Amino acid sequence: MNPVLHENRLELNTSFTNDLSAGSNRAHPNLAGLLSLNDRANVADHSIKYGATYKEKDDFLMLPVVDVAFKLLFGDEKRTERLKSLLSSILQLPIEEFQDLVIANPNLPPDFPGDKYGILDVRAALVDGRQINIEIQVLPYPAMPERTLFYWGKMYTQQIAEGESFIDLKKCITINIMDHNFPLVKKVHSVYHVVEDKDGSRLTDALEIHFFDLEKLRSGLDIDGLNPSMLKWLRFLAAKRKGEFEMLAKEDQELNRAYERLQQISADDEARMWYELRQKWILDQRTLEAVAAAEREKAKNALEEGKAKGLEEGRAKGLEEGRAKGLEEGKAEGKAEGKAEGKAEGKAEGKAEVALNALREGMDITLIAKLTGLTEEEIQAFAK
Repeated sequence: MNPVLHENRLELNTSFTNDLSAGSNRAHPNLAGLLSLNDRANVADHSIKYGATYKEKDDFLMLPVVDVAFKLLFGDEKRTERLKSLLSSILQLPIEEFQDLVIANPNLPPDFPGDKYGILDVRAALVDGRQINIEIQVLPYPAMPERTLFYWGKMYTQQIAEGESFIDLKKCITINIMDHNFPLVKKVHSVYHVVEDKDGSRLTDALEIHFFDLEKLRSGLDIDGLNPSMLKWLRFLAAKRKGEFEMLAKEDQELNRAYERLQQISADDEARMWYELRQKWILDQRTLEAVAAAEREKAKNALEEGKAKGLEEGRAKGLEEGRAKGLEEGKAEGKAEGKAEGKAEGKAEGKAEVALNALREGMDITLIAKLTGLTEEEIQAFAK
């Protein structure tokens, strides 16, 4: 599968160093293995082009809305408190329900280095069998509802093996956190189930899909209807500046611990190399999409211009052809009418001459009228 066109799933390296201090630059051995020497050189070169080496950027801070940082922050199987708090807040469920939460995808797949542009998600399982998948979406996806149902379906059907019963299937919850405008709804948070069209009754509770639109959150849309605990985590994920994180950290202990951990992750050189490689890819994708959008607009304008020009030329040609055809038909019609009129006039003159000659010979007017078809009055007029 092409990782650029199809957003594959990658697992988190949860053995990420847990004892990093905020100022540490120790390279994590597993993260170092994620990047080839060429990748690492490219990332370092990219960093220098944008103003400084890693060590010179002491105020550098990853954004948790980038999936790499999100997974390092919330996907650590040894530190599940943040994920429990996040899930409890956004799903509005008691924290006790997540007490025995287990991260189901804690390790990187063997082919990870060759699949470096896939989507990083966090998948968790509860003690009662319920499955939860959280995914960050930085870029718009053209078929997001269909894509969501597809991956929800895989998560749901993978629960049972051959010979097991459908009764063994447990509820699956998909959570999409999007750093772009979600056009289907005008709310920050929307949740979907399978319901009956008229009375709204649920067919089953097995399906639950959430969409969180951080772009709408930043604009202040619909935030009054959000639960305070949900709102605090969404603001943390949506933050773009260091000052925002510091303000949120002062207001809440959980956010303060999350901010401290984010600083630790940001201070790790290998994690930062991976993060900046991801950011570079995101920038490339946005550039490609902008170019494609410009090309589509250009093609659309060319099509409209071509239609307008074709219509104008068609009208002009039609008018010209219409005039030519009208002239031709007019000539033909005039010729036919003239011919008919001439024939009629010639015939009338012929009858008049016959009647006049008959009168001169002394033929009876009544008989002349029968022979020529003229009236007796017309024949008498010739005699005068």
